[in-house]
Amino acid sequence: MSKRLVDSSRNGESEVSKIVNLIEPSSWNIEDVTVPWLEAEEKLTDFSKTFKHKICVNEYRDFVENVLSDFNNHKIPQTIRKAKNIVSAVAVSSAEAERGFSLMNFTVTKQRNSLAVKTTSNLMTIMMIGLPLSRWDPHPHVKTWLRKHRSADDRRVKMKKVKKYSKTRKLFRIIFVDCVRSYFW
Repeated sequence: MSKRLVDSSRNGESEVSKIVNLIEPSSWNIEDVTVPWLEAEEKLTDFSKTFKHKICVNEYRDFVENVLSDFNNHKIPQTIRKAKNIVSAVAVSSAEAERGFSLMNFTVTKQRNSLAVKTTSNLMTIMMIGLPLSRWDPHPHVKTWLRKHRSADDRRVKMKKVKKYSKTRKLFRIIFVDCVRSYFW
């Protein structure tokens, strides 16, 4: 886990890596570990400051005792499990966020600058985790669309109602439009 969080090859083992190793039994030197493991318990406050999660000392002692009794099949208390989840959720790099900004810049251009936020989000999601366009088969979707009678020449589509004007109304409209045009232009 420490390799995932911090490159420890530069300065030996980093402080964050040491803190994370408190909840990772595979990084412990089992011969040096006793219950209570006072050296590790002193560092639990550093863990809570770094990751904003308090680990109960009694639960940590139970965790260490469980690991020492059965290394491969030990019970993990709730606060330790939550701490492991928090550590595993820490972003290793900002590459994913940078990729997202690049996709947004690719999606929202000068020509397409009036897209709604939801549309932009959907397009970015498709571009980030969707199939490549070359592997997408549109035929099933088109068939479904046509089966639901959504074609342009479908007779069941509501036709636009054309307003019918009487001859006098047409004449009035022509005169009125001419008057307005001559007045403003």
